[in-house]
Amino acid sequence: MKNILLVVSLLFTTIDISIAGTTNSPEIDSLIRIKDTISDTCEKASKYMEIAQRAFISDPQGSLDFIDKGLTLAENSSCEESTANLYVNKSIILNHLGRREASIEVINKAISIYESTGEHPLNLGKAFLSKGNTHLNQDQISAALDCYLQSLSAVSALDEEGQVKKFKSSLYGNMGGVYSKMKQFDSALYYINKSVELDPIENEPIRFIDHHFNLSTIYKVQDSFDLALHHLNKSDSLNQTIKSPLHQIKINLNRAYIYSYLAKHEDALDLIQTTQPLIGNSPNYKDAYNMFMITSSKVYYKANKYQKCINISLEFLESIDIEKSAGRSVNVMLDLYLSYKALGDYKKSLKYHEEYKRLLDIVTGENTQNEINRLKQQFESEKKKKEIILLKEKDKISQLEIKRKDDELKIRTYFISVLTLIILLLVIISLFIYRQIKLKQQKKAIELEHKALRSQMNPHFIFNSLNSIQRMYVEGSTDEANEFLSEFSGLIRSILENSNHSKIALNEEINTLRAYLELEKLRTKDKFDFTIHVDDSIDSYNYQVPPLVLQPFVENAIWHGVLPGSKKGDIAINLSKDGDRIHVEVIDNGIGFSSESNREHESQGIKITEKRIGSKVNIQSSSEGTKIDFTI
Repeated sequence: MKNILLVVSLLFTTIDISIAGTTNSPEIDSLIRIKDTISDTCEKASKYMEIAQRAFISDPQGSLDFIDKGLTLAENSSCEESTANLYVNKSIILNHLGRREASIEVINKAISIYESTGEHPLNLGKAFLSKGNTHLNQDQISAALDCYLQSLSAVSALDEEGQVKKFKSSLYGNMGGVYSKMKQFDSALYYINKSVELDPIENEPIRFIDHHFNLSTIYKVQDSFDLALHHLNKSDSLNQTIKSPLHQIKINLNRAYIYSYLAKHEDALDLIQTTQPLIGNSPNYKDAYNMFMITSSKVYYKANKYQKCINISLEFLESIDIEKSAGRSVNVMLDLYLSYKALGDYKKSLKYHEEYKRLLDIVTGENTQNEINRLKQQFESEKKKKEIILLKEKDKISQLEIKRKDDELKIRTYFISVLTLIILLLVIISLFIYRQIKLKQQKKAIELEHKALRSQMNPHFIFNSLNSIQRMYVEGSTDEANEFLSEFSGLIRSILENSNHSKIALNEEINTLRAYLELEKLRTKDKFDFTIHVDDSIDSYNYQVPPLVLQPFVENAIWHGVLPGSKKGDIAINLSKDGDRIHVEVIDNGIGFSSESNREHESQGIKITEKRIGSKVNIQSSSEGTKIDFTI
């Protein structure tokens, strides 16, 4: 059974605290000497903050002393911006030292100053981020997320450049950690990846340590242990550059947790033993101790060392306020319940199960009375177990009844198995038949497509075009022949390219049709004019149609409509929107044909086209001309 709540990374903020490397005394001494030369009080107060930032990694308490000196100067001189910035940094240090309530009190002062001036949205965003981190360390998840969202709102209008880009990257990382605690893993992965995408340069080890640690926590809960270990290894490698005890503790404990679920109990216990000495070196002893005790309890339980698990769990519960730390206590209560159950001490097991469910109600708000009743019934069942065994031994009739029922069950099981096999066989056969039908349909569709493509461009047109080119060269009309040849080759190339696709963009179809019409017009020495009108509501670049779907109708209009007549021909192609389809009209002023001869004039290309477009082609013809319309 998994932990109910996640042990998520103590997400570090980027409120201008430098953590690029381990600071040294000569650097701090140099900053102090520079501070002593500054006459402006506000500037001197800010220099104290810079010194505190440099001292933070190696000496958090000493860093707090520098902040207080700077605050004394800033407050006495009414330096609002410096005062607010110092409050933010003080809040971060207090949070790191485990003084949560004091951290919240101080950060609220900073927020009040920033909001009253309205001049520093980035600093206001940093203040809300720091406050959210403090809430997160108190397991106040909703309050932490609310602060992060206020932080994001404060900086939303700022361009993602320089410090803003760096800050948003850290903020997204923290939001990912919160969503991970809330078990909203898609949102967690989104924000963590967004953080890395926004500022992918690994020049701040702690931030990327936290990124990889949070990713490992998410994958751990999803049972993706290989990915979890992969990100833990990255986090561990980066931590070697700053050697943060708290991060090393978290990395070791998470790895031990994973080893336990992979049944690598010796490796898990070795990590517990290795991590224990680090607890005393952590600047935030309380958090480190809590994480160590919770994970150790789980590791010892998984290794079947139930008494050791019980000892650690009881020691942890004595060190905390159970009611105020229900989120952490609930997992330890679960370990106690399972350990006593494994040792056969059902009385204590029931006691801690009830405590576990009570705390779980506080955390999740769920009613657990059914589970408690089930556990009580289980104990009653254990008491009656021997009586049932004796009863079975004495009652021969019951034994025979049980045997009869067993035989019936075997028969029923055999019948169900055979029936299942028959159904499975029928499904396989049906799938095979369905596949054969689909293959035949596909083959028929391909044959129809090839047949359509062969009939779409009249071979007479190609031969006549070549003859026309030859005639032009013979007559000495070289320029005209070259122009005709260029148009002809372009059209043929377009047709060949489009024939490789079952559908093309409407715009390409219109361009090919226009090229065909221009070529026919040139070849017939301007015996007709044409227009192509596409309604503005049609997106011709994205609407897909079968290739050369309009050409057979236009060809009929030219050769059976306008060319046999004595007057100059006029052909109009109109495309308009008809619901989710396109309505096509091909209109000519040619000689037309009688209704009795409709079937004689209906070309094979038109029949095939009807199958391709899935609609009827309507033909209206008279001595004044012919109109053909259909929808695609």
